[in-house]
Amino acid sequence: MSQVTKPSTDSPRDVTLALFPNNSIVASVDWLFSKIPIRFPGLQIVFSEGGASWVPTVLERLRRTYRQIDVPGGNWTHQDGDPVEVFLRNFSFASLEDPSAFQQLSTIGADNIMVEADFPHTDSSWPDTQALIRSQTEHLTAEQVRQACFGNAARLYRHRLPTQVELAASVIGG
Repeated sequence: MSQVTKPSTDSPRDVTLALFPNNSIVASVDWLFSKIPIRFPGLQIVFSEGGASWVPTVLERLRRTYRQIDVPGGNWTHQDGDPVEVFLRNFSFASLEDPSAFQQLSTIGADNIMVEADFPHTDSSWPDTQALIRSQTEHLTAEQVRQACFGNAARLYRHRLPTQVELAASVIGG
């Protein structure tokens, strides 16, 4: 059963918005241990609206879990492979105003992250999306910016990029 984190019935909407990354943590780990990514190794699962700064924490916990694989009651086996490798192979993450995710890009993987604007929702970065992305990615290489801004999405969704988009993305990165 999927759910949105709300600690109590009295929690205001702001609490739910602030805790939204928790939903991605719970859902991604649940998907992983369902072993669906093992049964379907080509499956790509994309998490949006939860950011990606939580991913390094999950990777640390998965490493620990793998070291303790023989603990009774677990369902992951050595035959399933390293859960970190499966996680990074099958999951991608969209980032909306999540600068720490781009600071941890070497851990998350440049192939696993995409930017999002969440337009037209009220928590969208629009109309300041380009300035926000620029400020969060200014330390990255132009290639990493291209990957995050459109390359990873084009690859995942098998979408051919028009020349104009490639040119515009170069401007964002430069």
